[in-house]
Amino acid sequence: MIRIILAAALFYSSSLFAQITVKGKVIDTKNNPVELVEILLIDKDSIAIKSEMTTSNGDFTLVAEAGDYLLQIKQMGNILWEQKINVIKNMDLGFIKIVTKEEKLTEVVIKTQKKIIVRKVDRLVFNVENSISAIGGDAIDALKVTPGIKVQNNSIKMIGKSAMSVMINDRVIQLSGDDLINYLKSIPSDNIKSIEVISTPPAKYDAEGNSGILNIQLKKVQINRWNASLRSSYAQQTYPAGSFGSNFSYNKNKLSILFDASYRKGSARDNENLTFYYPEELWNSINNNKPSYTFLNSSLNLNYKLTKKTDIGLQVLGGSGKLSKKNSNKATIKNAISDDYMYEINTNGNDIKHNNNTSININSTTIIDTLGKKFSIDLDYFTFKEDKDKRFNSYNNNILQNPSFVGNNISNQDISNYSAKIDFELPYEFADLSFGSKISFINNYSDASFYDLTSGDAVLDASQSNIFNYKENTQALYFSAGKKMGKKWESKFGLRMETTQTNGNAEMQNQVNKNSYTKFFPSAYVSYQFDDKNVFNLSYSRRVGRPSYWEMNPFRWYDNSNQYAEGNPFLQPSFTNNFQISHSYNNYLNSSIYISKIQNGFGQLATFEEIDGNKIQKFIRLNYFDQNDIGLDESITYNLFSWWSCFANLTVYYSETNSKSNYVQPKFSGSGANFLTTNTITLNKDKTIFAEVSYMYYYPTMSGIYTISDYSSLDFGFKILSLNKKLQISANAYDVFRSNKPQYASVTDGVKQLSKNYYDERYFRIAVKYSFGNNNISVNSRDLGNQDEKSRAGK
Repeated sequence: MIRIILAAALFYSSSLFAQITVKGKVIDTKNNPVELVEILLIDKDSIAIKSEMTTSNGDFTLVAEAGDYLLQIKQMGNILWEQKINVIKNMDLGFIKIVTKEEKLTEVVIKTQKKIIVRKVDRLVFNVENSISAIGGDAIDALKVTPGIKVQNNSIKMIGKSAMSVMINDRVIQLSGDDLINYLKSIPSDNIKSIEVISTPPAKYDAEGNSGILNIQLKKVQINRWNASLRSSYAQQTYPAGSFGSNFSYNKNKLSILFDASYRKGSARDNENLTFYYPEELWNSINNNKPSYTFLNSSLNLNYKLTKKTDIGLQVLGGSGKLSKKNSNKATIKNAISDDYMYEINTNGNDIKHNNNTSININSTTIIDTLGKKFSIDLDYFTFKEDKDKRFNSYNNNILQNPSFVGNNISNQDISNYSAKIDFELPYEFADLSFGSKISFINNYSDASFYDLTSGDAVLDASQSNIFNYKENTQALYFSAGKKMGKKWESKFGLRMETTQTNGNAEMQNQVNKNSYTKFFPSAYVSYQFDDKNVFNLSYSRRVGRPSYWEMNPFRWYDNSNQYAEGNPFLQPSFTNNFQISHSYNNYLNSSIYISKIQNGFGQLATFEEIDGNKIQKFIRLNYFDQNDIGLDESITYNLFSWWSCFANLTVYYSETNSKSNYVQPKFSGSGANFLTTNTITLNKDKTIFAEVSYMYYYPTMSGIYTISDYSSLDFGFKILSLNKKLQISANAYDVFRSNKPQYASVTDGVKQLSKNYYDERYFRIAVKYSFGNNNISVNSRDLGNQDEKSRAGK
């Protein structure tokens, strides 16, 4: 089948080797013809295939084959003008106005400038190269002023989405958390052409998750260049933390290389305060944790231009880490009526977790013809291994109950995934078509054991142990078509079909759960350009939410002898329908109304039971709700002055949840809102000293079964660029007033719970980065075919 498609596509491109004429006239700023300037036609390999001098009338004529080129005008070695052109038929470029060497200027006369914000049919495009807010910064600085994106405390979120993936030049970056932040900080904002915010991913992408895609488009790569950078940071929370990293990229002839490595080590302090309101007793559990971590990550990307039409690539990512958490839990039990002290349970423990992961991607992209037809193939392998060991001892001073208990949780998890996919893009005059397929094979093995050490000997408790083997195979096909209809209308429609087979086997319980389903995931987009200032968009998509692997791990995690959390190996996927209407006004104001309907949603619930007079609190994960959300999002990007840039965002929403579980009431509803503003101030004329002030505020809200209090955060930043912008020094203070600590209240199984947690959000960080080589270099990083499966691996 593939051979037939390729043969048909190649036969269609009959004009591939046709000789086409490109002509034009070069004039100066006074409209006089410019003679004897060099006209160059440069191909995709940066090789000048045609060259000629303008005549006395400023005219030039070049003859070439069909293709994509860079047309360049030079005088005495200086580039006076350049522009990308797509040669498919005879072209007359008309008058090209330049500023000549004799006028002592070397830049192009710019007639028009790209808009900072552009609405396309399936995405919003933020042209970073025209924004003063990102000058001299990095990719994180650019994201802070990108509409629809929130950057807070070194995390990146897309408004209205529960998850998000980040791409560079259409290829997913397989990093998360601090590793992703450090990688993005290694990309100078001056290298970024635009940022695409895809809130409703087209059919080409996996249907997994209520997620969006952030696609960072870099400027054109210059060959025969290399670039490297070193970075380091120090953070002071309750305890210190530090990181170090390096980045190296190389592009010469047909080969491009990107290597990045990072190391992080530190500690933090977590405080968790949870109160249970029983009818006769009040339990207050205070958990003080000191997590200490060490992480090492590296990535290698190789791309080679095999022929003029075919590129091949290899991406290898690897990481390992250790998390050791010392915790101390004190549960105080009082009489609910008189508030008199009854007894307490004190628990001390140590959690140790080791994990490592490796992913390998082999890919190729082949250009079918000069009209943009192409296909790509991806082969992927991914493995994730994690070992958990928690030893704890609890002492109960209630003489009527067991005075002490010592336990040990041990868990091993081994995840492997193989996947392959092929994608075709076939632009035609009647429509732009794309289609492809993907297959994926997943095996998730979990071995959880619980040992009672109270007697001094390790006694296996089979009722709290399990071996769980989960297999999931998925086959997918998709098709989409897009069409521009005149100057004002544009549409795009797609359909993705995914067939999934699952097999979950809990060996100790002798319980097997098999499932097989085929689902269709349509997507549709319509765009209308009302006038030069107003663009309207309408989009729809259906998505699937599969449980993360850790949510299906039956491992029990104890805070004390009476309280634990565990995964559910038999969770089912949820399905979401998303609608969005968007409006962009005058290049700086963006409005969106979104509607989301979730079916068979899953989450955590607290349940309670009494065993031999002991009250046991279990946190389990269940499919228990359907949810409807509607929201309004407003964002503005505006330069108040030439030295002051402001980005502001306001989101207002209403949520309604219908429960299918007897543990909670049948229906919950409520509204909420949040506000964010980021202000960047340039402090000198050279634009090398910057200050930043950010503030966010979340109003009290009802989300699902939880009533959430208000919370806020005020952040300050300061940045200096030196040594021709090669040295960057920044200092930031986060959550200055320690106000980022929301409280959660809920009622499940007839018991009210109140949670007051704080996770060391207030801290100070200083960072230094030094770049050398050529700062404009960039190389490709591949969009892994198994991104969906990898995102479910870690918590």
